[in-house]
Amino acid sequence: MFKSKFIDLLAAFSHDEIKEFDRFLNSPFFNRDKMILQSFRFIKKFYPEFNNPKFTKENFFKFLYPGKQYNDSRVRNILSDLLKHGQDYITIKFTRSNPFVENTSALEALSVRMLDTLFIKKISEAYDSIDIKKHDPDEIFLYRKKLEDLKYDFFFRRSKEDKGVDTTTKRGENLVFFFILKMLKLKTLLYTNEHNFNIKPNAGLLNEAFENINLEALLEYIKKNYPEEYPVLAVHYYFYIAQTDFSKTDYYFTAEKIFSTNLEKFGLREQSEMLHAFASLCIDYIHLGKFEFNKYLLEVYKKMDKYQLFSAPDKPQVITLLGFRNIVLIAKEEKDYDWLICFLERNLDKLPKESQDNMRDFCYALMEYDKQNYPKALEYISKVKYEFFYFRYDVKNLLLKCFYELDMFEQALYLITNYKLFLKQNKNISKDAKRIYSQHIRSIEKITKLKMKYDEFEAVKLKDEMKTMVPQSVKWAQEKLDELTKKNKKKK
Repeated sequence: MFKSKFIDLLAAFSHDEIKEFDRFLNSPFFNRDKMILQSFRFIKKFYPEFNNPKFTKENFFKFLYPGKQYNDSRVRNILSDLLKHGQDYITIKFTRSNPFVENTSALEALSVRMLDTLFIKKISEAYDSIDIKKHDPDEIFLYRKKLEDLKYDFFFRRSKEDKGVDTTTKRGENLVFFFILKMLKLKTLLYTNEHNFNIKPNAGLLNEAFENINLEALLEYIKKNYPEEYPVLAVHYYFYIAQTDFSKTDYYFTAEKIFSTNLEKFGLREQSEMLHAFASLCIDYIHLGKFEFNKYLLEVYKKMDKYQLFSAPDKPQVITLLGFRNIVLIAKEEKDYDWLICFLERNLDKLPKESQDNMRDFCYALMEYDKQNYPKALEYISKVKYEFFYFRYDVKNLLLKCFYELDMFEQALYLITNYKLFLKQNKNISKDAKRIYSQHIRSIEKITKLKMKYDEFEAVKLKDEMKTMVPQSVKWAQEKLDELTKKNKKKK
């Protein structure tokens, strides 16, 4: 058994691609070396695992050169040639599957060869090939700009520059549309990386360009003169402002309204990405105590499910463990259990197989907790493994709530100590997230101790202290403190 880059490439091929690659190597246009085809046919016998003990370099060489002494250099050369052919195959396959790449390559070849009639026919076909459902708007703007570049070059080569005036204008328009959209997307991504993962790269040039352009005025101009392109650009602009200034929630609603009323202008992947972005922003608002956004967040998730972005075979399979987990949490928070169970049944199989039981047990643990069936909730949550990063927090949080309800104080305090140590040692968590989790665990610790031995002075002190904390981090503890206070007042 041996390893090589070509074997790694081949392992990624489907069964149909293995057959197609065989035909590729058997074509004299792509390969005239019969030794290469023979080599591949020996190797493909061991596809897809390539872990048979007989699969060795020595047996490979013996098959190709029976009776000759093993030569490792020759084996490496053959594998290198195979890798080149493999890369040629996937490049051609990708080009043929992407009309943008295929059309622009063909048009450049036709233009250079001065095949005017074919060029004019092909460029018309290229424009017709644009499918807004399959491509992101920024891809389309760049593609249109490239087609206009090719048209201009076509006229220039034929000394007909006067016919390229309109083409030059369209080149500029599409370049501006692409630049605005891509800049907004990159700024949003940079903000997300810094906000969620505490990653702050040096983006001086992008920031400088962004700050020196009056985007609001530019978008107003586009709105009046290019109403078809405006919605796509405006959604990203209003979203970015809402994301970077949490006081401007009206920008969120503006972005969401433009998006919802112009859904047909967004490709399937773009629809999915925007809905995920709206969901992420709602979560940020909720962390700040804007709990009315629980409702809006669930609406976003229901739209994702309604549009079947998770499940339809012709749509992107975009659901992640984090996304699924967030959907479960908010549906539980809004107590929409019927929809949650239906969502679980429709989409659980879209997760990696090894994570499905984990997510199901987590979901049922939350619902059993809400039903006040705490032993059953403990039973489910104890099955959840920590393979998913956020479950390290979610499981601890739910365990502590169950321990509190069941008066399992010793277990709760032991887990709290471990939780604090875990937060202290974890370097892969942003400052904001660490602050939220730290406040959360501190409030749970204090409310647990108050339940063990109630002290009115400490209760008032805790209530005042929680007013200075992130609302989302102490929401549960505040509810429990209210319950404890009322209960102890009755005793008096």
